Amino acid sequence: MKFTSFVHNLALLLCVLFIAGCAKKTRKRKIPLNQPVISQAIVPEPEYIEENIAAELPATAEPGTIEFDRIEAIVEGPVGIERIASSDVKRRAFDGAEHSLDTIIDERLADQRGQEMKMEVSDEDIDRYLSMRQGSPISKEYLTEMARAHGYTLDEFYEELKRLHRSNNYMDYEVHSRMDIPDAEVQKFYEEHPVMEEAVYFIQTTFVPMDDSKSEKQQLNELRSSKARDALNLEWTVPLDLKEGEVEADKKFILTMKKGEVYVVQDFDGFTLYRLHDVIACKPVPLEDRKSVILNELRRVKFEKVLEQIKKELRKNIAIYYLNNDEITKQEEIKVL
Repeated sequence: MKFTSFVHNLALLLCVLFIAGCAKKTRKRKIPLNQPVISQAIVPEPEYIEENIAAELPATAEPGTIEFDRIEAIVEGPVGIERIASSDVKRRAFDGAEHSLDTIIDERLADQRGQEMKMEVSDEDIDRYLSMRQGSPISKEYLTEMARAHGYTLDEFYEELKRLHRSNNYMDYEVHSRMDIPDAEVQKFYEEHPVMEEAVYFIQTTFVPMDDSKSEKQQLNELRSSKARDALNLEWTVPLDLKEGEVEADKKFILTMKKGEVYVVQDFDGFTLYRLHDVIACKPVPLEDRKSVILNELRRVKFEKVLEQIKKELRKNIAIYYLNNDEITKQEEIKVL
């Protein structure tokens, strides 16, 4: 009987201890999975951070918004691999222009071609260029602030400017080496796009006062007769040259006159006579006078074609991996992941 009572009491004691132990466990702080149980007094509660490859950028102009950077493209260039991130496209706007991912890719490839051609750019080159653009030397403090405003450190800003400078130097070299215009092309443009010189009229004038002894009609008829005019011994002015566009509306009769012809116009107190002394007919402007203008026009048209050709050549035999599908231009050399 005593043994049975002892066993019964022992069972009750074990149940109490088990329940107390469970209750103690339920009062423990919740911990993240796969973490060892460590005393709260020793280690603070761990932070729960969502894993993401993207790196956090500084806050944007809109309060409360956060932008995350990401790799947009990987370019296997002739001298190295370029990884172009969203921030590279955004920060490149320091020149005040908008840039797409493809324009940044073209710049990086041109920069690498410049490196191949040993086009060196130093900090001093950048300082001289910026001073020339500004019109005066630029302080490091100003450049530091400018770099910071666009998300660069000063060293990063200089590296970006060097890359841009070398890229521009390479493009200038390639463009100018292909901008020669053959004389035959100039001649062809000249013939297909003629520009005419205005006709020039050399006019002499004289004035004959009203003769009260004659009627207006009688005097007008006499002045229109060459014999009557010769008898008057008229004094003509020195020939005045007028281009076609300079002839006034009420004197358009000059444009239809023949050399030596006289036209009589009656005024309120007499008659004004116009004589065509000579005329130079309308003719094409000489090639030499237009050559510089033609060359500029041909170069303007050719520049656009040359630029596109250079960009195509930059990407030839180059692997470009677009990691996102935003604004992708599909080409044979491009691979989209």
